[in-house]
Amino acid sequence: MNDEFKQHYYPLDLQCGRRAWNKTRLTQQFAKQPRPQRTYFRHLLADHLKQSNPAPFSAAEMELWATMNQVLRCVADDFLVQRGFVEEAGRGRFGARSFELSRFTTSFEQFLSAFPAPPIELQEIRAEELINRLEQENRLKQILLELLLLYIQNHNPALKRARELFAYEEQDLQTACGYRQQLEAFDRALPDDTDRFESRPQTLLARLLEPLSQGTTLQQQLQILLDAWAGILPHELLERASNAFVQLEREGFQPGFPGEPELTALDPAAMRDEEYADFTVDLDWMPRTVLLAKSTYVWLEQLSRRYHYPIKRLDQIPDEELDELAHSGFTSLWLIGVWQRSQASLKVKTCVVRFRLPHRPMPSMTIRLQLIWGETRRLKICAAAVSSVVSIWRVMW
Repeated sequence: MNDEFKQHYYPLDLQCGRRAWNKTRLTQQFAKQPRPQRTYFRHLLADHLKQSNPAPFSAAEMELWATMNQVLRCVADDFLVQRGFVEEAGRGRFGARSFELSRFTTSFEQFLSAFPAPPIELQEIRAEELINRLEQENRLKQILLELLLLYIQNHNPALKRARELFAYEEQDLQTACGYRQQLEAFDRALPDDTDRFESRPQTLLARLLEPLSQGTTLQQQLQILLDAWAGILPHELLERASNAFVQLEREGFQPGFPGEPELTALDPAAMRDEEYADFTVDLDWMPRTVLLAKSTYVWLEQLSRRYHYPIKRLDQIPDEELDELAHSGFTSLWLIGVWQRSQASLKVKTCVVRFRLPHRPMPSMTIRLQLIWGETRRLKICAAAVSSVVSIWRVMW
């Protein structure tokens, strides 16, 4: 499998149609340097779906979906390799058999138009040039795999709440060039060989569709795929799948459970004091924030042990630690325990807890942090005291 093609042309790991692409302004997002990480895109698309779907499709489910596509791509590629697939001059050969991949040319062009690829949208290359280049390099299989994933995606009932991201364009593609029938014809042209996975379906589409008939949720489907195909998957993908399950558990999303919450409606008119929303002018940072909370003194102690030298101030935190946080998709830090405690607060703690807590603040300082959507800058971490015992710190740029 050519990971370079996927990462460059379809880095979302899922097929997002032009309507959703334009509404979420993904071209502008991909134009940023450095490019945002996948965590940001997951939340961006999940937030978009919330606007029109009362049943939420979470960012964690988005990661399950993308990870599942990665696994399916591996399974499809292995299936073709097992049957001796070789690409030569626009033809796919399977031993004595061959298939004209040029039959897909119109479908490829329509697909690239309906399901944007960042390099094309950023005008780095035209769709026709990309198809010609792939044909010359005998790599048309890469875009064929993306077309297969769209076919499977369209048949997946677990994606019902996310169909807005691709259903319109998929139907337009089918109407324009009948890509489904073309893929089914390609599937029938493959050799009727039995590979080393005898217990699995022996046609390409049936093998890819198998987990969809056995699992009703993305979590179940991905687990079925891992149980069946872990032996052919790279370690990095297995680790990503494990992390995707953890993310789903942390988000706590379970369809149908625990049901509608019992809420008591609050009537603002019944309040004696009128309160007004008073947001700051930099509203654009809010939907892009991926926040990580750190207990500051605990974190500094952990870092001191890890690096084997005292780290007692924020400006002593190694750059690689901040780079790792940014690379993981976090854009803001909530530093717990950095506010300056008031005398009243100290008195309460002294009386109740019977010992004095340190009341010195962490020193204000400037650090370097690589924002996932912007360039590297000198960034100021500043405290905003909310009360005598609460303070939220966020990265300002």
